[in-house]
Amino acid sequence: MGVSSVDFSKPGKVHVIGICGVGMSAVALLLRDAGWQVTGSDGEAVFPPVTDFLDEAGIKFARGFGADNIPADVDFFVIGKNANLRQDNNEEVAAAFARKKPVLGYPDVLAALGADKHRIVVAGSYGKSTTTAILSFVLREAGLDPSWFIGAFPLDMERHAFLSKTSGAPLVLEGDEYPSSNTDPRPKFAHYTPHDVILTSATPDHPEIYPGPADFRKPFADLLTNMPSDGALVACVDNEYVRDLLREAKSSIVSYGLEEKAEWTAKNIQLGAPSRFDLIRDGQKIITLETPLLGRHNIQNIVGVAALCLVRKWMTPEVLKTALAKFHGIRRRLINLTSSASVPVLEAFGSTDKKLQSALAAVREHFPDRRVILIFEPSTFGWRNRPTEHWYAKESFVQADDVIVTWLPGFAEKDDSHLGYEEVVAKVRASGAKTLAMDDPETVMAWLRETCKGDEVILLSSSRTLMGLTAKIPEWVDQSFSASD
Repeated sequence: MGVSSVDFSKPGKVHVIGICGVGMSAVALLLRDAGWQVTGSDGEAVFPPVTDFLDEAGIKFARGFGADNIPADVDFFVIGKNANLRQDNNEEVAAAFARKKPVLGYPDVLAALGADKHRIVVAGSYGKSTTTAILSFVLREAGLDPSWFIGAFPLDMERHAFLSKTSGAPLVLEGDEYPSSNTDPRPKFAHYTPHDVILTSATPDHPEIYPGPADFRKPFADLLTNMPSDGALVACVDNEYVRDLLREAKSSIVSYGLEEKAEWTAKNIQLGAPSRFDLIRDGQKIITLETPLLGRHNIQNIVGVAALCLVRKWMTPEVLKTALAKFHGIRRRLINLTSSASVPVLEAFGSTDKKLQSALAAVREHFPDRRVILIFEPSTFGWRNRPTEHWYAKESFVQADDVIVTWLPGFAEKDDSHLGYEEVVAKVRASGAKTLAMDDPETVMAWLRETCKGDEVILLSSSRTLMGLTAKIPEWVDQSFSASD
């Protein structure tokens, strides 16, 4: 039984297995907003901020899986994509399927809850979380009562997901290309039937799912092919793969970018705190905008959001300007983790080479006179995967003065498919960066204490917590380099 057998107009009880993932918790919050009684479960190792959001919403969940977590009168289930959430390895999942009630993936739920909304999908291999958050924020500031689903945690919004009660209002969906569930291999964004799309990028990624560029291209091509003729495809033509995909578009194309000739672009960029730039359409200045966000890549993201909002006439340029100045970003995207220190400690979600390059470029541009220390953990599959070892190119690390390469215990060791620690260190060193191998967090802390003089900026790049360093380093910096000293 699928989504068609659930009557979303008559809320009842839903049980969410794997509820503490970012996306799953967001869907649980949306179901709660829609009037459903939500329960759930996850493993023992669950942490804030997700657990805080669930607690604040009054959503009870079990820590640890078991068939007895499931309420007796549940109407349907939502089950996550995690490898530990299959019938053959999880008794709670097996019990859910045995109930003969509908079992959905979270994209099914998003599609159903958004059926009466103006759906906007933000897709791309990078930039989509920040762009989704910017768009959601400015729409809310403009009074359009939007709904949103963001795969990260915005600093200036109470939650990463919200469902409004206004029919026809915008629903902003971060749409990724990962498989929908353990029983549905379609990409998540294939479910959303968007009216509009912002396509930030389409650089091949996820080799474990899409072995080659053509495999990665197909879901994006399908997304654009299925857009309505009156939809708007807002496409970043700085990206060569996006330019190739435009031939698939069935809707109107609104191009944006900083590098290539585009309908919407930015000129007279002044990086700082805040950064300023002129928003340009077809060579004509629209307005001067300001943003506290770091990096040219975030100006690029803002131009895409501005293009959609102004083409759709959702707000005036002046309202857009006021809203953008209030948006400070999302967690783990170049956010300063120190409270008052003169040495910035910035965290970047450097899960791919392009994301790391953008983060380092932003740091170098905003802090041109400082020594840049990169603490790098190759925590995603791509960084340790042999087919993508070309990520270790010079441009990925050249902006850093020092690179510390860490290694989390439990990472796959060297084999035919995976790079080992020594190989990763050698490849970073071969890129030309001054490279140090430190797989123990205390060794990293000792090195920082010995070498930091107060004229540095430290960039932390991982999809995890760097073995606790994301907390330890800012705490030490705050104690050692107070801005008031």
